[in-house]
Amino acid sequence: MSVDRFRDLLGKQFVVTVELDPPRGTDLTRALRESGALRGHVAAVNIADSPMANLRMSPIALACLIRDQVGIDTIFHLTCRDRSLLGLQSELLGAWAMGVENLLALTGDPPERGDHSRSSGVFDLDAIGLLKLASGLNRGEDANGRELKGGSDFFIGAAANPTAGDLGVELSKLRAKISAGAHFSQTQPVYRARDAAAFLEEAAAMEFPVIVGLLPIKSHKMLHYLDENVPGIRIPPEVRDRLAGTPAEMVRQESVLISRELIEELRGMAAGVHIMPVGEASLVGDILETGGAPGEKGAAGSKSLEEAVRESASGSRISCRAAFRIAMEQDVPVQEVGRIIEELKIKIKGCQLGCFR
Repeated sequence: MSVDRFRDLLGKQFVVTVELDPPRGTDLTRALRESGALRGHVAAVNIADSPMANLRMSPIALACLIRDQVGIDTIFHLTCRDRSLLGLQSELLGAWAMGVENLLALTGDPPERGDHSRSSGVFDLDAIGLLKLASGLNRGEDANGRELKGGSDFFIGAAANPTAGDLGVELSKLRAKISAGAHFSQTQPVYRARDAAAFLEEAAAMEFPVIVGLLPIKSHKMLHYLDENVPGIRIPPEVRDRLAGTPAEMVRQESVLISRELIEELRGMAAGVHIMPVGEASLVGDILETGGAPGEKGAAGSKSLEEAVRESASGSRISCRAAFRIAMEQDVPVQEVGRIIEELKIKIKGCQLGCFR
């Protein structure tokens, strides 16, 4: 199947990428449906690597399947959390052999934050070390400098935070990542174009393409959660007040309008936007006005609340963070998530069940 290459589009047009989570299991129905509805509207689909340290299908495998079966280019995330130096090289060589050529190099969330707290974080490398490793494979050599029988040609991405409190420090990190081999960056969420302007100007002076992150806020609960609990995300007072003053049933629609306005502001400033719909891929169609959004309105499409809890649980346990995420994605009170957790006799790890009563 013919695929428009992300690397060929970046820099030639204002690109849109979208982040999707792999399934917790082997059922590919939803992932293929959602990515299929995005074909023709976005340059690439990002596939997360067990996001927030919660079990998901291999991002490399899913990236390959989507590319081959749907015909849309993919960017797989690769973290240093679960793989040793040897394992990272093996994964990258396998990805290249399977035809998956775009990656986002990340350090990764520590395992204790996710649903397998007994898992050990490896972290032989950090994100910059991983960038250097992938660049070495591109030169046809392993981590020891020994020649490989066939190298790679990965198009390598790095994360960035254009609204970080210390711009100088963030730009130093960006320069280090560029020196390590990054070809492009996808950023943390931005909610006001002028907040990222100085960072984008510096990146443009380096002739380095930056794709700005967009995280649509779908409810008052999500607004408060992001504002109070997620480091690195800065919601400007004017955006916070605009959403807080919107009736609850209209917050999603207002957030779509904010995202559309932001995209227009970023044209000419950034290389593109990276939309993170947090379980509700239909948001992408609404923002881009494609008329063909995947899934149904609601964070998990037709997935019930009980299904969402079962999917996020690891055996008889679920992390506090995962439970809050379900409430945010499904746009339901946390007490409702708590009720389902109690009915299923699942224990919450990382906080007291009283938080959900």
